[in-house]
Amino acid sequence: MAGAYRNSDTRKSYVEWCECLTKNRRLIDVFLEEKKTLLDATQFAALEHFLHGGSGCISGPGGTGKSFLIRMLVDFMSNTLGLQVGVTATTGQAAVDLCMGAETIHRFVGGIIWNKPLKDMIGISRSRRSGALRARWTGVQVLIIDEVGRLSPRLFEKFASFAQNVRGCNQPFGGLQLICSGDWAQIVPIEKDPIPDDQPTFCFESEVFLDCIHRHEFILNTPFRQNEDLEYYEFLQQIRVGRVTKECDAMLRSRLNMEIEPPLDKFACIKLFSTNSMVEGENMERLQELKTPEHVFRGEFGVMLIDKFTSPLEIDSLKQELEKNLRVPEVCVLKEGAAVVLVYNADVSHGLANGSQGIVVGFTKNGLPIVDFVHQKDVVICKQKWYQFPVEDALHPKNPKDMCCVFYEQVPLILGFAITIHRSQGMSLDCAEIDIGRSVFAFGQAYTALSRVRTFKGLKLMQYCKTSIKAHPKVIALETRTQENGEQSQKKIKRDQ
Repeated sequence: MAGAYRNSDTRKSYVEWCECLTKNRRLIDVFLEEKKTLLDATQFAALEHFLHGGSGCISGPGGTGKSFLIRMLVDFMSNTLGLQVGVTATTGQAAVDLCMGAETIHRFVGGIIWNKPLKDMIGISRSRRSGALRARWTGVQVLIIDEVGRLSPRLFEKFASFAQNVRGCNQPFGGLQLICSGDWAQIVPIEKDPIPDDQPTFCFESEVFLDCIHRHEFILNTPFRQNEDLEYYEFLQQIRVGRVTKECDAMLRSRLNMEIEPPLDKFACIKLFSTNSMVEGENMERLQELKTPEHVFRGEFGVMLIDKFTSPLEIDSLKQELEKNLRVPEVCVLKEGAAVVLVYNADVSHGLANGSQGIVVGFTKNGLPIVDFVHQKDVVICKQKWYQFPVEDALHPKNPKDMCCVFYEQVPLILGFAITIHRSQGMSLDCAEIDIGRSVFAFGQAYTALSRVRTFKGLKLMQYCKTSIKAHPKVIALETRTQENGEQSQKKIKRDQ
């Protein structure tokens, strides 16, 4: 394996990683013994495997302790063993939930270059401006990818090839110890273009992915999110694979328009819808109910023309590319008391990232909103700039003001009385009002929404349609194989005994 490293910095990092694991073997064994009583058997097996240097994937239903295990691993690897750990997730909200300085995998790969062709990504990484990116990739020893179920196999394979190239190593994922986690039964990865049926939909179908995790998968099944309502957890396991029995159907119908008593918490009882249009309608209606004054924020485009040879046509192209990917509205209307969602990774390590929920509690003398978030209070939200650079300037490590670019400036907030099910993934809610009627259009969408709620009594259904509960056939097949393999393993254990 060592001979596969062409980059001396990467080779050095790999040797240090090996020496660290060997030198601290006794320390690792003591730590494992301490944690043995805190974890179930599968969690402990995963912890032991990863602390002995193995790659793999932690999967299983929502709320079974995947993120808890990841945090334990990162804390020990970083703070006790002194390893360089890249902590990433496929969404900003998942990164916030992990904390520990986590960022999105897209940002870790290189920010705006992630959706460019692989050839362009490699070319940019080799440019003089990209020293910071190369240093990051050659120095990291362990890479975490949380919510890997949201990552398409094609994007994963592109990132794996990029890692091999930038690290100068032809081993899977450039020889990194790779630790993934996620729930395959939740929302299917989003693709720009339709994917033929004979092409992989999920990472677990990709040979590249299986090689990168060395075909090690640890499936967790002990409930923690719904540990106070095990009956609800068992009910969710049927929903997870699209199975709706008469009993399940009756239970769901009993929650239609059921009044629930939310806890005394201003973030409570958010509404979950499947489409953006339904979310926007609910948010505007709830905003109009507030009697406090309106504050209007208008977004603006701007251009930094450092290079006098940049053509108007190129500027228009950059503006169109930026406009296509924006998540903020052209006009943002806010009031005191309005629920909001942050759509900018402001300070992920302190709980302020894309997806963070908050309440507007006031405005500064300059008119900027002051927001209480779940993790931080009285946060003044300043306008932010989103940049679109020419390809050759994409990875300037320090100062974007030194380059030619188009930017858009706006307050990074959207209304949050209601959010999409897609955005709710990874959240744990005491109560929620959920629409799983005919508007639900995707596999795993109903399960994702229902599994956000900790207890059955915290669930209210605005709409319900039995046919909206559906799991992807590939996930059902995977779950069936997994269950059969588990049963065979149990029989073998009994025979051996």
